[in-house]
Amino acid sequence: MQVDLYWSHDLALQSLSANGGSGQDLVNQRSDSESLSYSYSLGGRFGFTFPSGMGIKTGLNISKVRTSFNFTETDGMDPPLVTNMISSNNTYTYVDIPILFTLERSGYGPFYYNFNAGVLFNMTFTANGMFLDPNGNVVEFTKGAENRFNAYEKTAGTSFYASFGMHYVWNDIIDLVIEPNFRYSLGPVTLNNYLIDEKFTTVGLITGIRYKF
Repeated sequence: MQVDLYWSHDLALQSLSANGGSGQDLVNQRSDSESLSYSYSLGGRFGFTFPSGMGIKTGLNISKVRTSFNFTETDGMDPPLVTNMISSNNTYTYVDIPILFTLERSGYGPFYYNFNAGVLFNMTFTANGMFLDPNGNVVEFTKGAENRFNAYEKTAGTSFYASFGMHYVWNDIIDLVIEPNFRYSLGPVTLNNYLIDEKFTTVGLITGIRYKF
């Protein structure tokens, strides 16, 4: 049995598409006012590897997807005069249970490798920050905020996950791990009645340790 403890440095690619014909203007407005920011994941996995090299893993994964929102309000004159600049660090938090199948292979010297693929089942999803509403106004979508704009689901559904792990055998019980990884959301995190379907595809690099029992 093995236990992996890890931190993943992530880049989340935001996908916005119109959920109906009237949503394209909002897609354009949000694309212009939102940009990527540093994201990360952390978690723990335990698993079994059989003599054939095949194995299975599960555990707990917490991901923090981040974007930056920046919007400049003007007075509507020509030329426009800037009246206010609004910014927010938006955070989307996933709490997931992974079910991963793995294939392990020996390498050279103290190195060995594994390939991992499976799904992440989301348990809870929360969104905090600001964006533009369909009327072009800045609104807050943080849970519990006054006049909150409700656009996001409480759970994010299922994601596909794949990775390639590179292990360095430090001693008999501890390995050092580097693992490039990829996560693709199978469905949008937004509500069906919202004008936009929003998804995140994440690429990351895990750094961590493995305890072997």
